[in-house]
Amino acid sequence: LKPFWLKLESGIVRAFGPSQVSSVQSTMNIKNFIPALICGGLSLAMLIGGVVCTIVGNSQMKAAGQVDVDSDFLKLEDLCTISSVDHTYKTKREARSTGSDSSETVEFCEDSVTYTFAVPDGGEHVERQHVSSRGEQTAGFLAELSALPDRCQGASGFNQDLVCNGRICQQGDAVPCWKPRSCSGGCSSQLNWANCGNSACYKVIDPRIELAETHEDASMIGLFGILLFILGGGACVFGACMTACIMRSKASE
Repeated sequence: LKPFWLKLESGIVRAFGPSQVSSVQSTMNIKNFIPALICGGLSLAMLIGGVVCTIVGNSQMKAAGQVDVDSDFLKLEDLCTISSVDHTYKTKREARSTGSDSSETVEFCEDSVTYTFAVPDGGEHVERQHVSSRGEQTAGFLAELSALPDRCQGASGFNQDLVCNGRICQQGDAVPCWKPRSCSGGCSSQLNWANCGNSACYKVIDPRIELAETHEDASMIGLFGILLFILGGGACVFGACMTACIMRSKASE
């Protein structure tokens, strides 16, 4: 059988010429390395993403750690008044990772609350939108094939409000409020950790709550960066092993 293939190869060389045959062989050799090249590209992208996310997360954590809420915000002596309430809710279904290679389908009610409030010295401001979830339940295996049930059961089940101690605020409620002590120009850009809902950055959500959420978000970005870095390193090792196996296989031919 081997002499047959040798005769076939010599015939191809005579028919097409050594240069064309060499070009075809080079193309085939490159194709053998395509999976390793793809793996290497993915690992490089994950490593870069991991480094970027880790740097951004650590930078935000450091900046949040230097914030002094009492130096940035003043709690007003007089209460502010809720002038309007925008509360919407809807049932949602989404797939969530279980921490392994599997995922589960979860159904829940998502609430979105936005308050407009009047400050004691006159004028109205809008607080940033607060989004939360309630009534989470793990759906069955065939949930995607069925209609989405009502997980909200109306607005009365909402108990995660940040302004009125869990319950939804009502129009006319008097609530504590805060304003920046000093800032030039747009306060929202200078106090971005506070998630300002208006340019003057008047707030009815306690700035301490906002700082805690900023810490949490920065920590999650940093952890995601570390995860990407680990996955990228694993993919890099896998790509190197794959390349070594291909080279060893080609050398033994």
